Order: sequence, then C-alpha cells, then structure tokens
Amino acid sequence: MVKGRVMLEMVGGYPVCKTGETLDSRQTALLKMFGVPVAEFKVDMKVRWSRKGGEVTALDGKDQMDVDAD
Repeated sequence: MVKGRVMLEMVGGYPVCKTGETLDSRQTALLKMFGVPVAEFKVDMKVRWSRKGGEVTALDGKDQMDVDAD
C-alpha cells in the first residue's frame, strides 16, 4: 500500500476490463480500489425555466455551456 492505495507490481500487467464490456462486481471493485473512473455523465439541456415569470425557453445549442465535474 502506498498512501492508503493498493499498489501491485506486475511484469506483464493484467487487463481488468475492455472498452464496451459489461462489468461484473469483481471488476468494478478492482477499478474502484485503483481509483479508475469508468463512466462519464453528460446532460444536454433542451429548455431553460426562468423563476421570474415562470417562462420556459427552448435552447438552440449556442446557449449551452460545458461544466467540468472535477
């Protein structure tokens, strides 16, 4: 362990999973232990509601903003 994290020294390495593969509980536990993010969450806003007046406005794409969750 290094700073509370499990560290393994392997010569050849071991693939835990592949892109697009459905993970089982063992694989997800390993990825969580090693701190590997496996999902990205995105939201596309289609409309916006204004508290002042209760107005709903459709967005055309140029009003949208990117938010980084880091």
